[in-house]
Amino acid sequence: MNIINSNIACFVTICVTLSCQSAPNDITPRLGDTKDTGALTKDTTSDLASDLGNDLKSDSPSDMIGSDSFVARNFSPTTGSNSVTTEISFSVDRVIDETSLTPDSFFLKDPSGEKVAANLSYDSEAKLVNLIPTEDLSKSATYFASLTNVIRDLAGNTITPHSWSFAIEDNTWKSPVRVNSGSGDVDKPIAAIDSMGNAAVAWAQKPLNEFNTLVSRYEPDAGWKNPSDVGRDDLGEYPTGLLFENSGRLTIAGIFYDLNTPSGKKPWKNHFTDQWQIAHSLGSAVIENDVEVAGETGTAHVIWTAPNLSGPGSLVRTTRS
Repeated sequence: MNIINSNIACFVTICVTLSCQSAPNDITPRLGDTKDTGALTKDTTSDLASDLGNDLKSDSPSDMIGSDSFVARNFSPTTGSNSVTTEISFSVDRVIDETSLTPDSFFLKDPSGEKVAANLSYDSEAKLVNLIPTEDLSKSATYFASLTNVIRDLAGNTITPHSWSFAIEDNTWKSPVRVNSGSGDVDKPIAAIDSMGNAAVAWAQKPLNEFNTLVSRYEPDAGWKNPSDVGRDDLGEYPTGLLFENSGRLTIAGIFYDLNTPSGKKPWKNHFTDQWQIAHSLGSAVIENDVEVAGETGTAHVIWTAPNLSGPGSLVRTTRS
């Protein structure tokens, strides 16, 4: 019982002391009376703690708050850059300790593995780091950019290391090359290219009295192939559509002349996989306009128009491979 009373007395003494220290001189504090006395209560002490915490935070930039997720982003350039004076850069979400940005913490290597001479710059407001080579980069070459965990923020957190590569494309126009052979007039050239860099050019060439259709194909590793005669052996023909299908097959369509039809024209098509097939007619429909080839999903569609022999107007005809 004496121990309990002693504890109660100590508690009362503490409360009275706090009230006396906080109360105005002309007011006599009473135990438990906090009205207009300025006595510390649970709410006021919480407010003070909150204000104190805010003051501490205002003295420390948010960029200094430690975090384990310090990562770079927005890496540039990506593969396909076409500028030999390109800047290599990345961004972050906080302020970097600039003393940690050195030629050993962010650098560029050429295809042989040698470091490329470059200048580092840092925009603290944009939080962007730039590496600017002192000389032009080589065309048709792949470079390797790296940042290491030597880079740190103001709180000492180190960045997650990262490396990436990019290729400088050579977009310089080449000198023109001849893809046809022989003599004779050439007319109606058309071209097609696929996502792998394969290309084809088709044209009508008149070696004697009528036009034949020839195609030359281009492969990135082999260059242009000798032209092939891919049309029909009629009174002549010319190409009007050329398309690479997703499978890699090359389809060509055109018009050939046939005196047995009222307009003297019919559609034809051919295709190349490992070799050219035999060109054949697409039917007895009479052509009014050119034959078109389309196909974004990998199947070639050939479209043409023909007069309606049984009534007014025209017809649109189509077939697919």
